[in-house]
Amino acid sequence: MVIKGLTNILTVISQVFGVIMFIVSLVEIDPDSEKGETKKEKAKEWIRDVGKRLVDEGKLPEWAYDMFFDSVLVDWAIDILVKLSNRLGFFSGGG
Repeated sequence: MVIKGLTNILTVISQVFGVIMFIVSLVEIDPDSEKGETKKEKAKEWIRDVGKRLVDEGKLPEWAYDMFFDSVLVDWAIDILVKLSNRLGFFSGGG
C-alpha cells in the first residue's frame, strides 16, 4: 500500500516536471522571444495555465498544482532546467 502511494506521488512529480521542461523548452527555442526574466515570466504563466487545465480535466491532483505549479518551486525548476540545458547545449540559440 505504501509502495503504491509512493509510486503514485513519484508519477505525479515526473509528470509535473515533464510539463515544466516542455514549456521551458518551447519558450527558450522561440527566436522571437524576449530574454532572461521576460522568458521566465512567460514560462511561469504558461506553466500555471497548463497546470490549471490539467486539474480542471482531472488529469492532475489539486495538491500537485498547489505544491508545484503555483509556488517558488516553479522558479527553482525553471532556473535549474535552463541552466542545465544551456550547459548541455540544448538552447544554444536562446538567451
